[in-house]
Amino acid sequence: MKLNTLLVTFLAISFIACNNEKDSVSPIDENNLLLGYWSYRDFDENTTTFQRVGSLPDDEYGLFFKQQGVFIERKNPGWCGTPPVVLENFDGSWILKDDLLKIEVDDWMGSAEYTWKIIELNKHELSIEVVTSNYINPDN
Repeated sequence: MKLNTLLVTFLAISFIACNNEKDSVSPIDENNLLLGYWSYRDFDENTTTFQRVGSLPDDEYGLFFKQQGVFIERKNPGWCGTPPVVLENFDGSWILKDDLLKIEVDDWMGSAEYTWKIIELNKHELSIEVVTSNYINPDN
């Protein structure tokens, strides 16, 4: 009986200790719901959906919107997408005007400029539609 109790206790503690940080969320700024960490969740037709998370996941595409227009995009650092892909953070900036989000960010081939239309933004979910994506290679 003691062994069963010990086993159940061990499993419960292990489950709690192994709680994935993705399940927790970043602090929510009620004045700007965009601020925080976002992890890719789904793509449906023209809409990409992200979920709020506690930090940028190591193995998934993600975004971090910080105060004063600071932006980090975690993405593939090169042209090859063959697993295993190790993602890297790229620095950038963002501006939100009405429902249009303009982003400039470093990229493995130079830089990128995105314009995204925000379809939905709440405490837990960000859904966008890509309006434009321009990639700038300084070597061309």
